[in-house]
Amino acid sequence: MRKIFSILLTILIISTCSINVMAADVKTVISGKTTVTIGDWVYEAINGGSYWELDEYKGNGGDVTIPRIVNDKMVVSIGSHCFLNNTTVKNVTTSSPLWTVDDYAFLNCTSLESFECNFALKEIGVGAFSGTSALKSINLEDSVVTEISPHAFMSSGIVSVKLPETCTTIKHDAFSQCPNLKDVEISNSVTSIDSKAFASCPNLKTVIIPDSVTEIDDTAFDGCSGDMFIICNSNSYAATYAASKNIDVLELDNPVYGDSNADGKVNILDVTAIQRYKIGEQELNEYGMRCADVNHDGSITVRDATLIQMKLAKYNVEF
Repeated sequence: MRKIFSILLTILIISTCSINVMAADVKTVISGKTTVTIGDWVYEAINGGSYWELDEYKGNGGDVTIPRIVNDKMVVSIGSHCFLNNTTVKNVTTSSPLWTVDDYAFLNCTSLESFECNFALKEIGVGAFSGTSALKSINLEDSVVTEISPHAFMSSGIVSVKLPETCTTIKHDAFSQCPNLKDVEISNSVTSIDSKAFASCPNLKTVIIPDSVTEIDDTAFDGCSGDMFIICNSNSYAATYAASKNIDVLELDNPVYGDSNADGKVNILDVTAIQRYKIGEQELNEYGMRCADVNHDGSITVRDATLIQMKLAKYNVEF
């Protein structure tokens, strides 16, 4: 009886070990790194084995959540080429304090519509989101990214850009060839905008450039719309740059009151912009916010929209 029990126990142990091996398939890649496959993900241990980097996604796509802790290690990085050429992933959310989205992590992910940035994200690699034609927006303000790497969002579908207060540099081709890009707000921490950073963005309308920017490459806005405005202070480096490139300027320190949609004109579209802003359907940039407060009471209300309408109707109204 004891012999039979011993045999059964041995079989059970062997069976259990086999299940564990199947759940975590260890393999060595040509580069010499060792990866572990668990579920939909291929992991690589980094930082001396203390953390995980996602090496490859093998799932079915759709809505994807980045794992937080796997086998007592936290996931802190999406590795280079992790989602390369994936056409099924649509929305990516993070449950972990992600530090890095490495080079070309989402290159040519043409179905990617959203990516959740968190407070810990400090690095977006070269070409990380290049070719993500369905990606309309990404909330970089929640990150601590210090620079926008070369080609980071090149040829993406992004419509508007707001940079975090930690960012100092926008590298070459960072947002070039983005056909839908319309509005850019550069944070007060940025000092330089490199070559072709926003080149060949045919629908770019407004770029807010603060006084902190003291270097803009000659080609930074090559091939952009002739209707583009640089929004800046009148005595800033950006104003001098705009004049040298024949780019129209809207002066933050000398706003055209009533021009709430920041297009250089005051008309019924500005009334609509305020109305849409009040019901949460439209955002106003920094210049638009200043211009919309036509009664100078420190807030934007329906009263401001009414005063603009009265001005357009030739009533004796002064802003």
